[in-house]
Amino acid sequence: MKKNIFIDFALKVLTEVKKPMTVQEIWDYGIKKGFDKELNSSGKTPWASLGAQLYSSEKSKKYFDVVGARPKHFVLKKYSNDAATEKLLDEKPVDEKEHLLEKELHPVLVYYVKTFWNVNAKTVNHLKSTRSKTGEWMHPDIVGAHFAFEEYDKDVVDLYNNTAKASVKFYSFELKRKLDFSNIREAFFRLFQILHGLTKVIWLPLIYLMMLNLKRN
Repeated sequence: MKKNIFIDFALKVLTEVKKPMTVQEIWDYGIKKGFDKELNSSGKTPWASLGAQLYSSEKSKKYFDVVGARPKHFVLKKYSNDAATEKLLDEKPVDEKEHLLEKELHPVLVYYVKTFWNVNAKTVNHLKSTRSKTGEWMHPDIVGAHFAFEEYDKDVVDLYNNTAKASVKFYSFELKRKLDFSNIREAFFRLFQILHGLTKVIWLPLIYLMMLNLKRN
Protein backbone atom coordinates (compact mmCIF):
# COMPACT_ATOMS: atom_id res chain seq x y z
CA MET A 1 0.00 0.00 0.00
CA LYS A 2 1.31 3.48 -0.88
CA LYS A 3 2.68 5.39 2.09
CA ASN A 4 0.72 8.41 3.33
CA ILE A 5 -2.29 7.73 1.10
CA PHE A 6 -4.54 9.30 3.73
CA ILE A 7 -2.53 12.52 3.61
CA ASP A 8 -3.27 12.67 -0.13
CA PHE A 9 -6.92 12.06 0.73
CA ALA A 10 -6.89 14.99 3.17
CA LEU A 11 -5.06 17.17 0.63
CA LYS A 12 -7.85 16.69 -1.90
CA VAL A 13 -10.50 17.54 0.67
CA LEU A 14 -8.84 20.61 2.17
CA THR A 15 -7.84 21.94 -1.24
CA GLU A 16 -11.54 21.99 -2.17
CA VAL A 17 -13.03 23.34 1.05
CA LYS A 18 -10.25 25.91 1.75
CA LYS A 19 -11.05 26.04 5.50
CA PRO A 20 -10.10 24.20 8.71
CA MET A 21 -11.77 20.83 9.30
CA THR A 22 -11.63 18.11 11.93
CA VAL A 23 -10.51 14.60 11.08
CA GLN A 24 -14.13 13.43 11.06
CA GLU A 25 -15.22 16.31 8.83
CA ILE A 26 -12.39 15.56 6.39
CA TRP A 27 -13.38 11.90 6.28
CA ASP A 28 -17.11 12.61 5.82
CA TYR A 29 -16.48 15.14 3.04
CA GLY A 30 -14.09 12.78 1.25
CA ILE A 31 -16.64 9.96 1.43
CA LYS A 32 -19.31 12.25 0.00
CA LYS A 33 -17.01 13.14 -2.89
CA GLY A 34 -15.97 9.53 -3.47
CA PHE A 35 -12.29 10.12 -2.69
CA ASP A 36 -12.24 6.98 -0.54
CA LYS A 37 -12.51 4.82 -3.67
CA GLU A 38 -8.94 5.84 -4.52
CA LEU A 39 -7.51 4.77 -1.15
CA ASN A 40 -7.25 1.06 -1.92
CA SER A 41 -7.10 0.42 1.83
CA SER A 42 -8.03 -2.94 3.34
CA GLY A 43 -8.15 -1.66 6.93
CA LYS A 44 -11.36 -1.93 8.94
CA THR A 45 -11.05 1.59 10.42
CA PRO A 46 -9.73 3.87 7.64
CA TRP A 47 -10.92 7.01 9.47
CA ALA A 48 -8.60 6.06 12.35
CA SER A 49 -5.71 5.68 9.89
CA LEU A 50 -6.55 9.12 8.50
CA GLY A 51 -6.34 10.63 11.98
CA ALA A 52 -3.10 8.80 12.79
CA GLN A 53 -1.38 10.09 9.64
CA LEU A 54 -2.68 13.64 10.07
CA TYR A 55 -1.43 13.83 13.65
CA SER A 56 1.92 12.09 13.30
CA SER A 57 3.34 11.97 9.76
CA GLU A 58 6.02 14.34 8.56
CA LYS A 59 4.12 14.89 5.32
CA SER A 60 1.16 16.17 7.32
CA LYS A 61 3.36 18.77 9.05
CA LYS A 62 4.63 19.84 5.63
CA TYR A 63 1.20 20.61 4.16
CA PHE A 64 -1.11 21.36 7.10
CA ASP A 65 -1.35 23.63 10.12
CA VAL A 66 -3.24 22.52 13.21
CA VAL A 67 -5.61 25.11 14.69
CA GLY A 68 -8.24 25.21 17.39
CA ALA A 69 -8.68 22.75 20.22
CA ARG A 70 -11.11 20.03 21.33
CA PRO A 71 -11.31 19.05 18.55
CA LYS A 72 -8.28 20.16 16.62
CA HIS A 73 -8.73 21.29 13.03
CA PHE A 74 -6.43 20.88 10.04
CA VAL A 75 -6.00 23.48 7.33
CA LEU A 76 -3.71 23.90 4.34
CA LYS A 77 -0.82 26.18 5.25
CA LYS A 78 -1.68 28.67 2.51
CA TYR A 79 -5.11 29.19 4.12
CA SER A 80 -3.83 29.49 7.70
CA ASN A 81 -4.38 33.26 7.84
CA ASP A 82 -7.95 33.22 6.56
CA ALA A 83 -10.84 34.51 8.65
CA ALA A 84 -12.19 31.02 9.42
CA THR A 85 -8.81 29.98 10.82
CA GLU A 86 -8.41 33.17 12.86
CA LYS A 87 -11.84 32.59 14.41
CA LEU A 88 -10.84 29.11 15.56
CA LEU A 89 -7.63 30.47 17.10
CA ASP A 90 -9.60 33.09 19.05
CA GLU A 91 -12.07 30.59 20.48
CA LYS A 92 -11.43 29.40 24.01
CA PRO A 93 -11.86 25.65 24.35
CA VAL A 94 -14.79 24.53 26.47
CA ASP A 95 -14.11 21.51 28.60
CA GLU A 96 -17.38 19.66 28.12
CA LYS A 97 -15.96 16.61 29.88
CA GLU A 98 -16.61 18.19 33.29
CA HIS A 99 -20.36 18.12 32.64
CA LEU A 100 -20.58 14.50 31.49
CA LEU A 101 -22.12 11.84 33.68
CA GLU A 102 -20.23 8.58 34.03
CA LYS A 103 -23.10 6.64 32.46
CA GLU A 104 -22.89 8.91 29.40
CA LEU A 105 -19.37 7.59 28.82
CA HIS A 106 -20.49 3.96 28.62
CA PRO A 107 -21.59 4.09 24.95
CA VAL A 108 -18.31 5.82 24.09
CA LEU A 109 -16.21 3.09 25.69
CA VAL A 110 -18.36 0.33 24.18
CA TYR A 111 -17.90 1.89 20.73
CA TYR A 112 -14.14 2.32 21.28
CA VAL A 113 -13.41 -1.26 22.34
CA LYS A 114 -15.54 -2.63 19.51
CA THR A 115 -13.90 -0.43 16.87
CA PHE A 116 -10.26 -0.74 17.95
CA TRP A 117 -10.13 -3.99 19.98
CA ASN A 118 -12.98 -5.94 18.35
CA VAL A 119 -14.43 -6.51 21.82
CA ASN A 120 -18.19 -6.91 22.22
CA ALA A 121 -19.03 -5.03 25.41
CA LYS A 122 -22.11 -4.31 27.50
CA THR A 123 -22.93 -2.26 30.59
CA VAL A 124 -23.56 -4.15 33.82
CA ASN A 125 -26.59 -2.90 35.76
CA HIS A 126 -25.56 -3.56 39.37
CA LEU A 127 -28.98 -2.41 40.61
CA LYS A 128 -30.47 -5.64 39.27
CA SER A 129 -27.82 -7.79 40.92
CA THR A 130 -28.81 -10.53 43.35
CA ARG A 131 -25.98 -9.22 45.52
CA SER A 132 -28.12 -6.26 46.46
CA LYS A 133 -26.00 -5.06 49.36
CA THR A 134 -22.62 -5.26 47.66
CA GLY A 135 -23.65 -5.12 44.00
CA GLU A 136 -22.24 -1.67 43.36
CA TRP A 137 -18.80 -2.74 44.56
CA MET A 138 -18.68 -6.33 43.30
CA HIS A 139 -19.52 -5.71 39.66
CA PRO A 140 -17.52 -3.94 36.94
CA ASP A 141 -19.15 -1.13 34.99
CA ILE A 142 -18.76 -2.89 31.64
CA VAL A 143 -17.89 -6.44 30.60
CA GLY A 144 -16.80 -7.61 27.17
CA ALA A 145 -15.63 -10.56 25.12
CA HIS A 146 -13.32 -10.91 22.15
CA PHE A 147 -14.06 -13.95 20.00
CA ALA A 148 -10.65 -14.53 18.50
CA PHE A 149 -11.81 -17.44 16.35
CA GLU A 150 -13.75 -14.98 14.17
CA GLU A 151 -10.41 -13.82 12.80
CA TYR A 152 -8.89 -17.26 12.29
CA ASP A 153 -8.74 -19.43 9.19
CA LYS A 154 -10.78 -22.62 9.28
CA ASP A 155 -7.68 -24.79 9.79
CA VAL A 156 -6.69 -22.79 12.86
CA VAL A 157 -10.21 -23.03 14.28
CA ASP A 158 -10.13 -26.80 13.82
CA LEU A 159 -6.79 -26.96 15.61
CA TYR A 160 -8.15 -24.96 18.53
CA ASN A 161 -11.18 -27.21 18.76
CA ASN A 162 -9.03 -30.33 18.78
CA THR A 163 -6.67 -29.01 21.44
CA ALA A 164 -9.47 -27.57 23.60
CA LYS A 165 -7.77 -24.19 23.70
CA ALA A 166 -9.89 -21.22 24.71
CA SER A 167 -10.34 -18.81 21.84
CA VAL A 168 -12.34 -16.22 23.78
CA LYS A 169 -10.89 -13.39 25.85
CA PHE A 170 -13.02 -11.77 28.54
CA TYR A 171 -12.68 -8.15 29.61
CA SER A 172 -13.77 -6.17 32.63
CA PHE A 173 -13.85 -2.36 32.69
CA GLU A 174 -14.12 0.04 35.61
CA LEU A 175 -14.92 3.47 34.18
CA LYS A 176 -14.24 6.87 35.76
CA ARG A 177 -14.85 10.42 34.57
CA LYS A 178 -11.48 11.42 36.00
CA LEU A 179 -8.63 9.94 38.00
CA ASP A 180 -6.64 12.07 40.46
CA PHE A 181 -5.48 12.02 44.06
CA SER A 182 -9.03 12.49 45.31
CA ASN A 183 -10.30 9.14 43.98
CA ILE A 184 -7.32 7.00 42.99
CA ARG A 185 -7.47 4.83 46.13
CA GLU A 186 -11.18 4.25 45.71
CA ALA A 187 -10.70 3.35 42.04
CA PHE A 188 -8.07 0.71 42.76
CA PHE A 189 -10.07 -0.60 45.70
CA ARG A 190 -12.93 -1.12 43.28
CA LEU A 191 -10.62 -3.14 41.02
CA PHE A 192 -9.61 -5.41 43.88
CA GLN A 193 -13.24 -5.84 44.92
CA ILE A 194 -14.16 -6.80 41.36
CA LEU A 195 -11.23 -9.20 41.18
CA HIS A 196 -12.31 -10.78 44.48
CA GLY A 197 -15.85 -11.16 43.18
CA LEU A 198 -14.57 -12.99 40.09
CA THR A 199 -12.42 -15.50 41.93
CA LYS A 200 -15.42 -17.82 42.27
CA VAL A 201 -15.98 -18.10 38.53
CA ILE A 202 -14.10 -20.37 36.15
CA TRP A 203 -12.71 -17.58 34.00
CA LEU A 204 -10.64 -14.54 34.86
CA PRO A 205 -10.94 -11.49 32.61
CA LEU A 206 -8.45 -8.85 31.61
CA ILE A 207 -9.30 -5.98 33.96
CA TYR A 208 -8.92 -2.34 32.91
CA LEU A 209 -9.35 0.94 34.75
CA MET A 210 -10.52 3.45 32.14
CA MET A 211 -10.84 7.18 32.61
CA LEU A 212 -11.78 10.17 30.48
CA ASN A 213 -9.46 12.63 32.20
CA LEU A 214 -6.20 11.64 33.92
CA LYS A 215 -4.45 14.11 36.21
CA ARG A 216 -0.78 13.24 35.65
CA ASN A 217 0.56 15.14 38.65
